[in-house]
Amino acid sequence: NLPGFGGEITVRDKMLFKGAESLDLSGNGNISFYRPGTDEPLRTYFDFGARASISVPRIMAPMPRNLNLSSFGPKTSFDFNYNQERRTEYDRTNFGVDWNYTWYHSPLHQKTRSSLSPLLITFINSDLSPAFKDQINSIGNTFIKGLIALDFKSRFSSKLSYKFTHSDYMSSRTTGT
Repeated sequence: NLPGFGGEITVRDKMLFKGAESLDLSGNGNISFYRPGTDEPLRTYFDFGARASISVPRIMAPMPRNLNLSSFGPKTSFDFNYNQERRTEYDRTNFGVDWNYTWYHSPLHQKTRSSLSPLLITFINSDLSPAFKDQINSIGNTFIKGLIALDFKSRFSSKLSYKFTHSDYMSSRTTGT
């Protein structure tokens, strides 16, 4: 691969509805150059995408109204992302949606945190060139050929995700006097 260049820009509105909601809009892109062989022409690789995320400082789920969780730093976020890759060998499009809840386990010591994604959806569509399909089919090892073919197969996936994080990063730091 030869050097390329790219960039990303993000716009953030931290008071979207005047209640500490946050909206992030991002766009990115890059272009890279590569030469598959010493006597082959220079090829170009494009990658560009966009992301939109909105988060609100509360858990947005059916629950009793008198349940006050604000001291646990709850947050609900919705993320939407899109990415497009363009190479000589293939074009690939990714689209994803993530609905996420985050909260601290203790209102006093914010060292442990949980994150639950009840809905994480990804759609990937790949369009391979005939030459690239032939190249994959010419691989002798059937296991490797199957893995590569699976990586470029168009697919839809959904999953539930939970993450637990414990960090004592700030507790070991000293403050200057």
